[in-house]
Amino acid sequence: MSGENPLKLARRAFTALVVAMVVAAGVSQRAAADIVVREAQRILAGEGYNPGGIDGIAGHATKSAVAAFQRDNDLPRSEEHTSELQSH
Repeated sequence: MSGENPLKLARRAFTALVVAMVVAAGVSQRAAADIVVREAQRILAGEGYNPGGIDGIAGHATKSAVAAFQRDNDLPRSEEHTSELQSH
C-alpha cells in the first residue's frame, strides 16, 4: 500500500464509482446529485447520525447530520455533503 492517506484513497474510489454509475445509467445531472445525497445519507445513518429519510433530498435533518459528522471528525464545516464525508 502506498503512503497515501486512506481517506483520500477511499474518496477517489467513491468518486470513480459514482461517475461510473452516472455514465452507465445515462442519468441527468440532477439525478446524479440525488444519488450522491442518498449515498451520503446512508453513510451518515450507518455512522449513527440521523439524516432523516434516505431520500436523496438534502433537507434540514441531512444538513444537521452533516454538520455533526464534520464537527465530530474535525472536518471543515459546511452544510453540504463533502467528499470527505462520502469516503468515510
